Amino acid sequence: MSDLDLIKQLEKEIGIELQERDSKNIMEYEQRGFAIDKNGNVIGLNLNEIKLDPVPPSLSKLRHLKKLSLSSTNLQDISFLQG
Repeated sequence: MSDLDLIKQLEKEIGIELQERDSKNIMEYEQRGFAIDKNGNVIGLNLNEIKLDPVPPSLSKLRHLKKLSLSSTNLQDISFLQG
């Protein structure tokens, strides 16, 4: 499954459509969405202010992430970030 397929799956899991954003600005609080590299890999993800409890399964499958913003998501467990 490609990273963009995983984003579509994530959108279904959270019930919100995510916009593609510039990777330079993806960490800005209001820039909710995702950033991809030239190979189509998701390298940035901003899910600020989205209820993520429990953690959507697709989130742990994004293996190329370099930047991840989860401010105000009410997550209690971030163990999915390990490994």
